Amino acid sequence: RGGMLQFRSSHWTALAAYREAVQRAPTSEWLASLFPWILRTTYAEGSRARAGRTDDGSTIYFYSYPSLGADTMAFYPIEQSAFNGSNKGSMPLSWVRAIRRGRATLLDLTHIWVTRWQDSPAAWFNRAIALELWGSIADNRDEDSAESALERAAAGQTSELMRAQVEVARARLALRRGDVRAAASIARSAVVRSPSGRSDVRATLAPLAALIGDVDRTLQLSLPDVEASNSIPASLSDSILAFRLRALLGACEGLGARRSRLDEMFRQQFSLPDLAAQRQRLLIGAYRDAVPCLGPASVAEFRAVVPIDAVYQSLQAGDLNAARKTLVKVRLARAGATPAFVTWDYLFVESWALLQVGDSLVARALLTDALQDAINLNPFTLSQSAQAAGFRRGLALLAQLSRSRVPEGMSRWQEQSNQLQSITPRGVVRP
Repeated sequence: RGGMLQFRSSHWTALAAYREAVQRAPTSEWLASLFPWILRTTYAEGSRARAGRTDDGSTIYFYSYPSLGADTMAFYPIEQSAFNGSNKGSMPLSWVRAIRRGRATLLDLTHIWVTRWQDSPAAWFNRAIALELWGSIADNRDEDSAESALERAAAGQTSELMRAQVEVARARLALRRGDVRAAASIARSAVVRSPSGRSDVRATLAPLAALIGDVDRTLQLSLPDVEASNSIPASLSDSILAFRLRALLGACEGLGARRSRLDEMFRQQFSLPDLAAQRQRLLIGAYRDAVPCLGPASVAEFRAVVPIDAVYQSLQAGDLNAARKTLVKVRLARAGATPAFVTWDYLFVESWALLQVGDSLVARALLTDALQDAINLNPFTLSQSAQAAGFRRGLALLAQLSRSRVPEGMSRWQEQSNQLQSITPRGVVRP
């Protein structure tokens, strides 16, 4: 309309239909199977974007974060390269208010759910998520808080997966309260048990192992890359995954030799005309993650896919000014978001890159602002090993930056960082 692209489906209509589903669901189990879609539609999690593409057969996707138009959620599509790049404007100015509206909706929907099925673990678990996102995170089980809802969820007849999800939620709540010691304790307790035979349970618990830097258990709990395994031998896919997880966790010792072995495996697996394309497809992510360990040369050969690739390539070329300009553009593009909006896997590498261009004050400010805004911690921080490891490494990096400011004693950040490093059995890394 008027030359402006619009999403075809109505967000308001979808949410109204889901509200009716919550009110009329035949069983709590049926509603639990539907609720992940309902949660996405509220946009309460904060970092989700709406996606779509034009109906002319184009393969180009468009994305939008929610904004608030009058009293209604509004979405304005932005072409994929602009949305993922460093263009200012991808983050609506009313994003914070829109997310707050979505979280109020989620509170209402989960209230209906627990009212209808007061003994349902799934209902109370999702109620806990809603309360957590709303900010009701007090460690008080006598109030209507996320902790009290988790208690109700755990008290019922829960599955192994639900018990694992409750442990992850408790650790995340502890991080939101700034209680890193409690989060580390919950994580250690959860991952010291024998790995489950269920893949969904293992995938749920793997980020807790990454949070405490336990390389061995992260490797044991992590699932193979199914997409990669379908196109290459399992041995090669497993080697890429092991390399990437070690890189993400900061297990830098021996990583250069592992990269050399991967390079040799690729030369043996692919013909010379196909080698470069396959390396770009399968290795750029893992080698990007290895840059803080091995340096920016790791990605020098690859085509840049995301802005941090361009930053690394500028660093490798010695062009610190170009790297600094790209980092500035990235920060401007997310203006309007809360400090904790940025996922920790990216926040760590951005801060690391800032140090390389000499902007230690900016790096310190980014990390400090995110940790002081912990109540708004990205909800996916303990859903992916990359993000959990990024949180640990980001905290350690801030502790390192703070040492010169607190020479006479231990900084607050150093003390918190130590909680995630204090027990060092075999396979646990220190940053």
